Amino acid sequence: MVNDFEEIMEEPIARKSLKTRLYEWMKRRWQFIQMKESAFVISFSLIYLLALCAEWVVVIPGIPTGLGIIIDYLIFGYLYVILLIIAFILLKSILAFFYLHKCASMIASIAILITQSYLLMMKSNWGWKVSLFLTAVIIIITTLVALYAAYLYAFRKKTFSYITGNLVILFLVIALGNEARQQFFGEDKDLITQLYEDVLLSPDMSSDDHDSSADMNHDGSTEQVLLSLDRFPSNPAQPGSFEVRHYDYESYADDTDLMTEEVEDIIYTAPMDGSDVLKDWAWTRELYWGFSEDQIPINGQVWTPIGEGEFPIVFIMHGNHIGEEDSSDGYAYLGELLASQGMIVCSIDANFLNYSVWSGIVDDDQLLRSWLMLAHITSFYEQQYDQLSIDWNQVALIGHSRGGQAAAMAVDAKKWLVDNNITNILEKVSIKAVVGIAPTDYRVDSKQANLLNVNYLTLHGTMDSDLTESFGDRQYERTRFTEDGHFKATVELYHANHGQFNTVWGKYDEQFPGAILLNTADLMSGDDQRQAAQIFISSFLQASLLQQDQYEAVFQDFRTVGQYLPLTGYVTRYNNPKELSLFNFEKDDAESQWSTSDELEAEVIELKGRSDGDKQNSALSIHWVGEQQRITFNLTKQQQFMLNKKIEAITISFARTDYRRSDDKSEENDHTDQAQNQIIDSLVEIDKLDVTLPVELELYSDTFGTMQLDLASYFSLLAPAEDDFTKSSLLEERIKKGKYDVKVEPLLQTYIIPIDLFGENINLSDMQKISLYFNQPSGSLIVDNIGVITEGGTYVQYNR
Repeated sequence: MVNDFEEIMEEPIARKSLKTRLYEWMKRRWQFIQMKESAFVISFSLIYLLALCAEWVVVIPGIPTGLGIIIDYLIFGYLYVILLIIAFILLKSILAFFYLHKCASMIASIAILITQSYLLMMKSNWGWKVSLFLTAVIIIITTLVALYAAYLYAFRKKTFSYITGNLVILFLVIALGNEARQQFFGEDKDLITQLYEDVLLSPDMSSDDHDSSADMNHDGSTEQVLLSLDRFPSNPAQPGSFEVRHYDYESYADDTDLMTEEVEDIIYTAPMDGSDVLKDWAWTRELYWGFSEDQIPINGQVWTPIGEGEFPIVFIMHGNHIGEEDSSDGYAYLGELLASQGMIVCSIDANFLNYSVWSGIVDDDQLLRSWLMLAHITSFYEQQYDQLSIDWNQVALIGHSRGGQAAAMAVDAKKWLVDNNITNILEKVSIKAVVGIAPTDYRVDSKQANLLNVNYLTLHGTMDSDLTESFGDRQYERTRFTEDGHFKATVELYHANHGQFNTVWGKYDEQFPGAILLNTADLMSGDDQRQAAQIFISSFLQASLLQQDQYEAVFQDFRTVGQYLPLTGYVTRYNNPKELSLFNFEKDDAESQWSTSDELEAEVIELKGRSDGDKQNSALSIHWVGEQQRITFNLTKQQQFMLNKKIEAITISFARTDYRRSDDKSEENDHTDQAQNQIIDSLVEIDKLDVTLPVELELYSDTFGTMQLDLASYFSLLAPAEDDFTKSSLLEERIKKGKYDVKVEPLLQTYIIPIDLFGENINLSDMQKISLYFNQPSGSLIVDNIGVITEGGTYVQYNR
């Protein structure tokens, strides 16, 4: 037997082939893939998969297709779930195949969530640093939730309903806590609301109960005065006396299409040939919209007053939004109001020029919008619809966002559309006014629109997350008058955003998922924002089109309608041809025009917006330390000659600055000398609850001597709107390529100061000096455009 055993041992063991060994290894790996994972791993992975789906639920509203949000969720939801299952199974199988079968599901779900979160945030243009940070936050939170749910399921043996209930309660507690933290205006809500109310309703305007105030002269003497400011007796946003009829207007290429129901509610228009301006009309757009560039439809909505006579007409152009969602619907609140007050209002359908999920956005869309606006005017002018009785000598254009720029470009269209017959309409109608609602102001072919003898108004919100700068200020600067009967104005609304001027666009100025980071808690409500827009736009158009000149008072002092305005901050500018500018600080020799006290520094600066954009305006930046510092402006003989008229008011524009920003800029750019730096270093941080205008105005001549007026007794000056665009101040400088990194920009407030506040029958013809005394221990202001308004140019009445 021993020999037999030895023989067996000596026989060579058959060596398996490489193919056989590989097959057996693959078989064992496949068995590991099929092995059931622990309850802890399964429940943990399930929470991660739910987090993945939750992220996609947030993303879907950011990619609407025009098919409706429900269809979008059905299409993208089902597609996403299928792709997620495939990706998860593949990655899990690969991980399990390579010896990670016990935790393959966990690793796979974590890897997919990390990848998806980072890509979505980068797609939102948040930058790689913020994207990594927020991805880490999402992973940490999801991991904690997943561990909690897995613990309850695997070790505590809790049911699915029990775990779901716990998670729902957890999320509700977090949501309620976050809502409580983000109260409107934060901790200062009540104080700021009261501050806005005090500004809007001051000084007391009742005829029987005036505020008692004191004017303090620079020598310390005081004079007791009674103040009152005449208010408007009615709200400009109240419906007028006309009944309103609403029509849709549409273009049809085939007359047989006119045989439709409710034909009495439709105005039919002829399409226009836009092939000479619309150069990049893609086949996908033609497939979706159903027309080519030589058959551009003239579609929209119109509201008209019912009554005798011809009515002024207003055309509204919306801006860029998702093309498949009708933006023209968003201005019905303006159409109905203005029509009730005696104006025909057309809201133009330019949705086919907007961004589309299917075909992107057309090139040079601002120019195309201006062409389309002129095409609509031409269509209405040439076809003379029986339903509309139009006064073509009274035309106004309103535009929102890119439409706001297009409205100004339409008036100056010959600058771009040189050989286009569409500009002939400008010779046949009289465009009296343009309104830019949060307008853009990009250069088109290196050119910008200029307005001459056309009234201009621009509105903008300080929490506009789309256009963070007030670009309408530039168009305001490029609006000129050579004849009487015109005016221009700007209105800045604190806590207003970009989208709420249009009821369709809503409170999110960015698409999802980026929208979830926006600070919407500090926004004024959409109803309030549109109420303010109605008041200012109605007042502007009644003054511009209906010859109701008294409405200019709204822009000379917004407190004249303060009792009707929503409680927020307002900063306004105003100018008309009767204003004679004495000092505008645009000239190279401006410094020779003033002298200062020892502890006051003044320099001419170019005003910049939040994103460092040029506001196309120079102003005087003043910093001082010490009580009763002053700056004196010496009038030349030529300026004194300008005053040989009856002067009704002095006009000055002031803006507060953020002292911290001034400090940073002085160090960064080294624009100031050592003495200037010492003054800036001494300035205190601005108090956003301080609305004092710490200026005493002094006039001097050898004839009437010295006259002083404490402007703080009559006027207020709001602190800069220091808004957080996002939910965390840490994100302001880091997302959207630094779009929100500067919180404030100088906003000039124009003050119309009636000359009779100094006394009766004052003649300024030989005035020699204008001085500003500053009554705060230290401070910083911007001064712009000191001038006078001649007889017939003021519409507000301050009673002393």
